[in-house]
Order: sequence, then structure tokens, then C-alpha cells
Amino acid sequence: MTAADPETLWAVLLAEGHAALSEPEQIEVTLWVLDHFPGGTPATFLIESAAEAGRVAAFAHHWIDVGKPQLAPPLARLALAAHEQVCGVDAEPTASSVAALALALTEIDAREGVPELRREAAGLADRYRTIVRTLGGDADPRIAWSDVIASRLAAADGRSAEAADLMARAYGRVVVACGPLHDFVRRVVDLFIDLDPLRASDSMRAELARRDGLADADDAATLRQIRDVLATTAHWYVPDEASRLHERLVELTGRLHGRESAAQGEALYQQGRFQSLYMDLALGEPALRRALEIQERATPASPAALGRTLRQLALVQWRRGDAAEAEALLRRTVVLLRRHESGNETALVGAAIDLAGTIQDQGRWQQAEAQFTEAFRIAHRLFGENASETEEARQCLARFRRDLAHHHADGKLFGLCYRLPVPRDDDRWALAVRLLFDVAQHARSDEDESMLCAEGAVLLARGGEVARALKVAGGMSGVVRHEWEAAAVYAHAARVESEAHGAAAALRVLETAVAQAGSVAVVERTGDAALDDLHDAVRSIAGPDLAAALVRLVRESKPAVVQAWTFQAHLDAGELDAAWALLQAMPADRSVPAGDLCRRAAGKGRGDLVRAIASSPLIGHMGHVAVAGLLAVGAPDEASALAGSLDNSFDRLEAVVALARAAAVAGQSEDFERWAGEAVGLLKNSSNGLFQSLAVLAEGASALLGPERAVAWARQRLPARDLSTFVSVMARRLIDDGHLDEARAVTAGLGSPRAVRDLEEDIVRHGRRAADRAALARIEAHLAARATDAVLAEIGALHNAWFAVDRSIALATSVEGRAAYAALQAGLAALPGHYEDEVFAGLAKEHFRYDAARLLGQAARRLLGPAERASFADLAFERAAELADLPRAATLVIAGGEANLPEPSAG
Repeated sequence: MTAADPETLWAVLLAEGHAALSEPEQIEVTLWVLDHFPGGTPATFLIESAAEAGRVAAFAHHWIDVGKPQLAPPLARLALAAHEQVCGVDAEPTASSVAALALALTEIDAREGVPELRREAAGLADRYRTIVRTLGGDADPRIAWSDVIASRLAAADGRSAEAADLMARAYGRVVVACGPLHDFVRRVVDLFIDLDPLRASDSMRAELARRDGLADADDAATLRQIRDVLATTAHWYVPDEASRLHERLVELTGRLHGRESAAQGEALYQQGRFQSLYMDLALGEPALRRALEIQERATPASPAALGRTLRQLALVQWRRGDAAEAEALLRRTVVLLRRHESGNETALVGAAIDLAGTIQDQGRWQQAEAQFTEAFRIAHRLFGENASETEEARQCLARFRRDLAHHHADGKLFGLCYRLPVPRDDDRWALAVRLLFDVAQHARSDEDESMLCAEGAVLLARGGEVARALKVAGGMSGVVRHEWEAAAVYAHAARVESEAHGAAAALRVLETAVAQAGSVAVVERTGDAALDDLHDAVRSIAGPDLAAALVRLVRESKPAVVQAWTFQAHLDAGELDAAWALLQAMPADRSVPAGDLCRRAAGKGRGDLVRAIASSPLIGHMGHVAVAGLLAVGAPDEASALAGSLDNSFDRLEAVVALARAAAVAGQSEDFERWAGEAVGLLKNSSNGLFQSLAVLAEGASALLGPERAVAWARQRLPARDLSTFVSVMARRLIDDGHLDEARAVTAGLGSPRAVRDLEEDIVRHGRRAADRAALARIEAHLAARATDAVLAEIGALHNAWFAVDRSIALATSVEGRAAYAALQAGLAALPGHYEDEVFAGLAKEHFRYDAARLLGQAARRLLGPAERASFADLAFERAAELADLPRAATLVIAGGEANLPEPSAG
């Protein structure tokens, strides 16, 4: 049928359904429909019976199911028109076509945000509900489909809680009426899990409990229900319960299909896999070995199932430290799958890669390289050059070669590259750039590679090699995790070009940067995150004039982004009224900036503005911030009223803990108990923001009751996991206030060795910060007295490297000659050390590290002569060569390069 024309394919579809067509044929006939009937114009002469219309509606559902809803509406419209003509506008077949069209439009709206489609879908959902109610009454389970559509519409509109409620109602209705095996229920289950897996898990576990209470429960239906529960992500949080469900799954499968059946082998494999991944390696091994026995004796054998079990058992042995046993099992797996490649291609590539890893773990580097190379060849042969499987094998081979470099260098990659035949003339800047890029090729993590490339490009730009820097920045990954590191490269390049060649040259750099930002995705942030990073970098590095030029560049194409930048600028300048005026004119969801403004207004005592924000719909899901703001400006009654109106569970939780804390601080024990009681109830059903909610609650309880009574209060009300967090937060507050013994006492009451260890680490960090504050005060006194040796001694004792570098620069600036060099040497010695954030103790801020390196190098360039700058760089490079930690070593290389930047050209 490959050469059949679209009209013939259409005839097959009408007579036999879409399953009779291959995937290319399905696409071809769908595109033919799109071409001949734009917009799904009714063409009932093509469809002559209700059965044919039903097959077209099922085809529309198929495109929705496979994630291509944009292909479904024309088919659904044709089916609907035919059903209306053949069966009537209120007939049961017509309802199925209405549902297909409504769901297709809903899915398109969810992806593209088209209000017209959303309104049409909502109308179709109402029509479907009316038809079904007319046909079967309110008890008809098919009414649930209208709830499904309404749920998808609510989700697309950002009303996630309402969407989950509607889907839960739909599921509860159909699973009771039809049972978990029904096709209708299967579709609802898939949509429910996709929408909210935690809520789906709750509903499906409740249904399982209901079924377990039935006297005549069907084993096959119960088996399906258990699988539904295990399909959600929620069981990861309750592994003991999930393990028991897997055991039930094995028991039921054996009863239904036989103890030696292939289905039993699969159930045992799933049990062993779950237990070994989420509980204990030893716990899962017996089930995996029993599965292997069944699968080895099965007739006919299933290479896919056998290979999967062998590989999982190998991974268990590998993680238990027995790489040799894992290697043997993986060799069996690879031999088996190579004999049965068809259908097992992906598994074969994965097993071949794992086999290479076990060989590497045993220190047989040459054999491991050969096996990684073979895994790549297999992937390339089976999947071709550009397939994801080939790319994975290629990356594993590259990662192995980086590991091999680490092995040869004992992790000291800068030492490996520093000792290569690199130029050792007077150009230490060029050497620093070369070192950063050479080491980047051997970095084991993507984060380290990206950092080294970005810092190398920054050094290039600052040394006047703007074109080379921009080439590096343009070649960096278009998918980044936390922030767009290349933004700093463009900012430095724009500044250099502005100073060397004028505003027009800088503007060309910014234009390139804006174009690049449009193709960058920041994984953990939404919207125009890369463009935001670029604006922040230009503003802080290149200055206000170039930041204004950037704003002018994007104002027309990204007006909402520019509004957000302007709003933040008003906030930073304390222009709260201007920020409020702008906020009211901004499009889309404004709840987060409204919350930011409310916090600033409360901090400034602007009760009028806090009340205006709190009463505005702009506050959205940040109502808890408005509650806190009202409390801060002395309006507890208004805060209480606002909290009572919040329907988002997280928003309300944050609001009531704020009210509980306020009541505790005011000594109002009854109000505290009321609000805290509600908070405890909400906490039990929440996994979001748990730490911050408990922190506020702990602060309030401690203020009202004192630490010991607060812990006793929490012990009576909170589950164990929340009690540990509650006590941990309270202990940290006691440490900050200097009450170390009390902190130890409340923590010891938990009976948790880990909590005690964490507490002692917090106490040590607190001691370091206190010691640094005292040392900084002494340094100021020594600087005023020009006691250079005393300052150097204090710098050497500082724990926070940022402070040490900063004070060494201050000392170098205040002295001359060799004393300045000695001061900068002290900074160089401290540079690779620890950088602790003052708010979140112990959290390293990597950009502080690299900023400190640049500042130190710039000070050396400014204060030292040519010979001393070269000596400074050589010392930095030699120290970097001895470090295995790449970020720490990189700071030394950056400082050495910055100290020896080329002099600007005379032109």
C-alpha cells in the first residue's frame, strides 16, 4: 500500500480504521485532509455512516494520544459533522466526536495558548455534558469526560489546584463505574498522572483500598489498579508501601498466570528493580535472580526480558562493589542481545556502555577504552550518526578519555597541561588563556567545562581579543543549567569594544549577544532567562550606558521583558510608587513581582501600598506575601481576612504560619494555637515549601514557649519527618543567638546521630563566621596603624577567602614596593579557599570565587611592575598545577592572566 494515493488511504481508513495504515500513511492521509478541507470544513459526503464517522473520530483521538493534537481537529470536525447528519445532534455517537474535538482543541491550547480555542473547547465540553446527561442522567460515568476537558482547560489557564480537583472527580467517577481495565479509565489515568502524579497517586491508592474492601474483587482488575499506583512518582516517597505493592503484584500475577509464567518473571523483575533502586541492593537481588531463573527456562525465550534482568542484576552487583561479577553478567547480556539485535538495539548499546564502565572500574584502562569504542561503533551502526543513542555512546567515550586524563594526572589537570610544551615567554596572559581552554577539553563535568570556556573567553575579551571571545561564546552549549555564563563574556566584550572603538562597536557586540540569548534555554528557569542574565551582566560589568543601549535593542521585540527590567530598577532605587504604576500596566501573571513590591513596601512601612497590593487581584498566588506585609504594617485583622480567602493550599499554608508567628510574638497563645493547628493540617498534605513553612512555625513556637516547650509542642503534633526539620530550624536560630548548649539539647532529643552531626557542623560554621568578624575588626585597626605584618597574619587566619582577598588588596593599596607584592601573595594563597554565604552557611558562591580572582589579578596589574606581575602569574600557575579541584585551580589561573593583560593598543 506504500504507493497508494491519499484517496485510497482515506477509503481504507473509513472501512478498517487507522490501525490498518502505517505511520507514514496515517500522516499522508491526514495532510491530505488538511489540504483539501482547510479548518476542518464539514464534508459529510466523504463519510456515509456512523461507523465510518466513528473510525475518523478514533483517528483524531489517536493523534491526541501520540502527542500530535494539531493534526486532530480537522478529523474531529469531519467526524462531528457526519455524526450530526447521520445520527442527530444529541445522539451518543455525536457525543464521542464532540469529546474528540474538545480534547484536541484543549491540547493545542495547552501548548500554544490560543484563547479562541479555549473558549470553543469549553463550549464543546458543556455540550458534551448536556448530551450525556440527556442520554444517561447524572449518574452516567461518561459525564466524567467533560470534567477531563475542563481539567485540561484549567491547567492551561494556570489553575492547577482546580485542574487536579476536576481530574480527581473524573477518575473517581469512572473507575468505580467501569473498573480499572476499561479503555475510558485507561485514558483518564494517563491524563491524571501527566497532570499531577502526586494527586493521582492519592486517588489511585484510595481506589485500591476501596477495591480491597470488596468481597468479590476481580484479581485482574486489582492487578491493574496496583500497577496504576506504582506508575505514579509518589511511591518514591513511600518505598516501604511500594515494596509491599510489588510483593502483591508478584502474588497476584502468579495466581492469574502461573508461578513459572513470563508475566511472573516480569513482575519479579519489576519488584527486584524497585527494591534495589529505592530501598536496599541486597533486598532486590533475590527477586531479580528468581526472575532470571524463570526467564532462562521460558519457552519461547524472550531476549528482551532476559537481557533487561541480566543488566539490572549486573548493575546491582556493580553498585555493591563487585565489578567483576557485574562484568560477567554484562558480557552475557551483550552476547545475548547481539544475537537478537532486532527490537533490542537500545538495550544493546546501554549494556555495551555499562560493560565498558565495569572494566574501567577494575582499572583495566586499555580494555575499557576498546569497549567504549566498540559501544560507540555499535550505536553508530544501528542508529546512525545523529541518533540520541549514538550521541550517548559518543559522550561516554569522551567522558572516559577525560577520566583517563584525570587518572594519568592524578586529577591535577592544570598540572598536566602546564607541563605540556606551551609557550613560556613573557606573555603570561596568553598562557592563562591556553591553560583554561586546554583543561576544559579534559573536564569531567559539563559545568566545569562550561565554566572554564566562559572564563577563558572573558580573559580573551579583556585582553582585546574580542572576536575570538565571541566565537567561543557562540559555540557554548545552548542548554544551560543555572545561568547563562556566556552573558558575562558578551558584557566584558561590549565594555572593551566601547573603550577601544566606541559605542557603535559595543552595540554590535550587544546585537550578537541578544541574538544568541534567543537560542539559549536555561533549564531551571522559564521565560527569557538568558536575556535577563545578559541584562544583569551588562549592567554590572559594562555600566549603565551600555545597559541602556541593551534596553533600546530589545524594547520593541521584548516589551514585557523590558517592563520587568524597569520594574526591578524602580524597586532597586526605592521608587515604589513608580513600580506599582508600572506593575498595573504589565501583562501576564504579575503575582511574583507584586509579592516583591509588597515586601519592599512593608519594609518601608508603606501601609497604604501594602493594602493596595493585598486588595488587588495582581497578587495572585503570592497572597501569603501580602498577609505577611499586612502583619508588618500593623494590620492583623486584614491579614487574617485575606488568609481566609486564599484557596491555593501552599499560599494558605504560608499565610497561616505567618499569622501563627505574629500571634506568638504578640504573646497571643490562643490565636497561635488556632493558626498553628491549621498550619499543621496543611503541612501534612504538602511537599512544597515544607522547610520554609516549618522555619516560620518554629520561630513563632520558640518565641511563645521557649525552645524546650516548643519542641514538646511540636512532638505532639508533627510527624517525625517534620519534627526533625522543625528542631533543625530552631537549633540554627539558637546557634545564631549564641545559645549553643540549648541547640545541642533540643537536637539530642531527636535521637538522630545525623541531626547531631549536622548541628555540630553548623556550630563550627558559626564559629568560623564569628572568628572572621573579629579578625576583620582587628585588620581594620592594624591597617589604620600601618601594622603590615599584623595584617598579613590576620589575613592568613581568615576562613572566608573573599574577605582574605579583599583585605589583601586593601593592604597592597596602602603600601609600596615588596610589601605590596607580599600582600597580594597573601591574597593568592587564600584565593582557592572556601567562599561561604553569610545567609546560607557553607553554601559556596562560585561567582564570588571568580570575581575575587579578577579583582586580585587587576590589583596586581595596577600595583606591580612587569617583572613582579610575571612572578605573580608564575606562582599562581604553579599552585594551580598542584590542585585537583578545577574551580579552585581556575581562580589562580584567572588571577595570573588578569595580572598580565596586554596593554591596550595605541589606536
